[in-house]
Amino acid sequence: MYAYVGHDVSEVEWYSITEYMCYSSKDLINWEFENTIMNMEEDVSWAAARDVAWASQVVKFKGQYYLLFCTTTADWMGENQENAIGVAVCDTPDGDFRCYERPLILSSQTGLTGTVGGLPDRPTTLIRRPGLRQTERRGTDVRDLGQQ
Repeated sequence: MYAYVGHDVSEVEWYSITEYMCYSSKDLINWEFENTIMNMEEDVSWAAARDVAWASQVVKFKGQYYLLFCTTTADWMGENQENAIGVAVCDTPDGDFRCYERPLILSSQTGLTGTVGGLPDRPTTLIRRPGLRQTERRGTDVRDLGQQ
Protein backbone atom coordinates (compact mmCIF):
# COMPACT_ATOMS: atom_id res chain seq x y z
CA MET A 1 0.00 0.00 0.00
CA TYR A 2 1.25 3.46 -0.89
CA ALA A 3 0.18 6.78 0.61
CA TYR A 4 0.93 10.07 -1.13
CA VAL A 5 1.07 13.27 0.88
CA GLY A 6 1.75 16.92 0.22
CA HIS A 7 4.25 18.72 2.46
CA ASP A 8 2.32 21.84 3.50
CA VAL A 9 4.59 24.60 4.83
CA SER A 10 1.92 27.30 5.00
CA GLU A 11 1.58 29.49 8.05
CA VAL A 12 -1.61 31.14 6.74
CA GLU A 13 -5.05 29.91 5.72
CA TRP A 14 -4.29 28.56 2.21
CA TYR A 15 -2.15 25.62 1.21
CA SER A 16 1.54 25.94 0.45
CA ILE A 17 2.59 22.47 -0.64
CA THR A 18 6.18 22.52 -1.79
CA GLU A 19 6.65 18.82 -2.46
CA TYR A 20 4.82 15.51 -2.68
CA MET A 21 6.08 12.46 -0.82
CA CYS A 22 5.42 8.73 -0.93
CA TYR A 23 5.13 6.35 2.02
CA SER A 24 4.55 2.59 1.97
CA SER A 25 3.17 0.03 4.39
CA LYS A 26 2.70 -3.73 4.38
CA ASP A 27 0.26 -3.73 7.30
CA LEU A 28 -1.30 -0.22 7.28
CA ILE A 29 0.16 0.35 10.76
CA ASN A 30 3.87 0.79 10.16
CA TRP A 31 4.74 3.31 7.44
CA GLU A 32 8.09 3.88 5.75
CA PHE A 33 9.16 6.98 3.84
CA GLU A 34 10.00 6.01 0.25
CA ASN A 35 10.81 9.18 -1.67
CA THR A 36 10.01 12.81 -2.40
CA ILE A 37 8.29 12.08 -5.70
CA MET A 38 8.02 15.68 -6.93
CA ASN A 39 9.29 19.08 -5.81
CA MET A 40 7.18 22.02 -7.01
CA GLU A 41 10.07 24.47 -7.30
CA GLU A 42 12.45 22.12 -9.09
CA ASP A 43 10.04 20.03 -11.19
CA VAL A 44 7.13 22.30 -12.24
CA SER A 45 8.61 24.99 -14.49
CA TRP A 46 5.28 26.45 -15.65
CA ALA A 47 3.83 27.15 -12.18
CA ALA A 48 4.27 30.83 -11.30
CA ALA A 49 3.91 30.28 -7.55
CA ARG A 50 5.98 27.16 -7.06
CA ASP A 51 5.09 26.82 -3.42
CA VAL A 52 1.33 26.75 -3.97
CA ALA A 53 -0.25 23.38 -4.70
CA TRP A 54 -3.18 21.42 -3.33
CA ALA A 55 -5.66 18.58 -3.97
CA SER A 56 -3.53 15.81 -5.42
CA GLN A 57 -3.99 12.14 -6.17
CA VAL A 58 -2.01 9.34 -7.79
CA VAL A 59 -3.62 6.87 -10.16
CA LYS A 60 -2.18 3.89 -12.03
CA PHE A 61 -3.14 3.76 -15.70
CA LYS A 62 -1.72 1.49 -18.42
CA GLY A 63 1.27 0.51 -16.32
CA GLN A 64 2.32 4.02 -15.32
CA TYR A 65 1.60 6.17 -12.27
CA TYR A 66 0.15 9.65 -12.69
CA LEU A 67 0.22 12.38 -10.06
CA LEU A 68 -2.55 14.93 -10.65
CA PHE A 69 -2.26 18.14 -8.65
CA CYS A 70 -3.63 21.68 -8.54
CA THR A 71 -1.53 24.82 -8.64
CA THR A 72 -1.70 28.30 -10.10
CA THR A 73 -0.11 29.86 -13.17
CA ALA A 74 0.04 33.38 -11.67
CA ASP A 75 0.55 34.97 -8.27
CA TRP A 76 -1.83 33.35 -5.78
CA MET A 77 -3.80 36.53 -5.06
CA GLY A 78 -2.83 38.36 -8.27
CA GLU A 79 -5.30 39.77 -10.77
CA ASN A 80 -4.35 37.22 -13.40
CA GLN A 81 -4.60 34.17 -11.20
CA GLU A 82 -5.44 31.03 -13.11
CA ASN A 83 -5.82 27.67 -11.43
CA ALA A 84 -4.50 24.65 -13.25
CA ILE A 85 -4.34 20.88 -12.97
CA GLY A 86 -0.87 19.54 -13.59
CA VAL A 87 0.26 15.99 -14.29
CA ALA A 88 3.49 14.15 -13.52
CA VAL A 89 4.22 10.57 -14.55
CA CYS A 90 6.47 7.75 -13.32
CA ASP A 91 7.02 4.08 -14.15
CA THR A 92 7.04 3.10 -10.46
CA PRO A 93 4.77 4.18 -7.59
CA ASP A 94 7.64 5.52 -5.48
CA GLY A 95 10.01 6.94 -8.09
CA ASP A 96 10.79 10.43 -9.32
CA PHE A 97 7.71 11.72 -11.12
CA ARG A 98 8.34 13.81 -14.28
CA CYS A 99 6.00 16.76 -14.69
CA TYR A 100 4.42 17.53 -18.06
CA GLU A 101 5.83 20.70 -19.65
CA ARG A 102 2.50 22.52 -19.37
CA PRO A 103 -0.75 22.25 -17.40
CA LEU A 104 -3.29 19.59 -18.37
CA ILE A 105 -6.28 21.90 -17.72
CA LEU A 106 -6.48 25.66 -17.12
CA SER A 107 -9.38 27.35 -15.34
CA SER A 108 -9.89 29.54 -18.45
CA GLN A 109 -10.83 26.36 -20.32
CA THR A 110 -13.71 25.82 -17.91
CA GLY A 111 -15.15 29.34 -18.06
CA LEU A 112 -14.48 29.89 -14.33
CA THR A 113 -11.54 32.28 -14.00
CA GLY A 114 -10.36 34.80 -11.46
CA THR A 115 -11.71 33.11 -8.33
CA VAL A 116 -9.75 31.38 -5.63
CA GLY A 117 -12.33 28.58 -5.58
CA GLY A 118 -12.73 28.41 -9.34
CA LEU A 119 -12.19 25.20 -11.22
CA PRO A 120 -10.06 23.31 -11.77
CA ASP A 121 -9.94 22.85 -8.05
CA ARG A 122 -9.96 19.10 -7.41
CA PRO A 123 -8.45 16.66 -9.88
CA THR A 124 -10.42 13.48 -10.37
CA THR A 125 -10.13 10.38 -12.51
CA LEU A 126 -12.60 8.06 -14.12
CA ILE A 127 -11.29 4.94 -15.81
CA ARG A 128 -13.78 2.75 -17.61
CA ARG A 129 -13.22 -0.60 -19.19
CA PRO A 130 -14.27 -0.33 -22.83
CA GLY A 131 -16.87 -2.71 -24.19
CA LEU A 132 -18.71 -3.40 -20.94
CA ARG A 133 -22.40 -2.77 -20.51
CA GLN A 134 -23.38 -0.46 -17.63
CA THR A 135 -24.52 -3.41 -15.46
CA GLU A 136 -21.15 -5.18 -15.94
CA ARG A 137 -18.97 -2.28 -14.84
CA ARG A 138 -18.25 -3.56 -11.36
CA GLY A 139 -14.64 -2.94 -10.49
CA THR A 140 -14.51 0.24 -12.52
CA ASP A 141 -12.10 2.68 -10.90
CA VAL A 142 -13.91 5.88 -9.94
CA ARG A 143 -12.31 8.57 -7.79
CA ASP A 144 -13.84 11.87 -6.82
CA LEU A 145 -11.88 14.12 -4.52
CA GLY A 146 -14.48 16.56 -3.38
CA GLN A 147 -16.01 19.90 -4.09
CA GLN A 148 -17.00 21.42 -7.36
